[in-house]
Amino acid sequence: MTSEVKKVESVSTTDARAEASGDSNEVIPKHPLQNQWQLWYFRPGARGSAWEDNLLDVTHFDTVEDFWALYNHIELASHLNAGSDYSVFKYGIRPMWEDEKNK
Repeated sequence: MTSEVKKVESVSTTDARAEASGDSNEVIPKHPLQNQWQLWYFRPGARGSAWEDNLLDVTHFDTVEDFWALYNHIELASHLNAGSDYSVFKYGIRPMWEDEKNK
């Protein structure tokens, strides 16, 4: 089974409107996370290709609602090609030992 993960510029759900109460003008605020987070996707490449070249920055998020919007729309890890994986790191930190912020 082949699947491809595409880069998303940003995950942003619009503030939800309260429909249950009947007031369509009521805005439900988002719940901010303490940090901004980044989703990475690793896809094994051709032999001889650099590991870092196979790493894709998919998107970033900073609210609970944006996380769940992303989570509910990405390909399940069990459906990814063998050797592929997802990583979630604080924004600006690459999922590799060589990143200074991981030392």
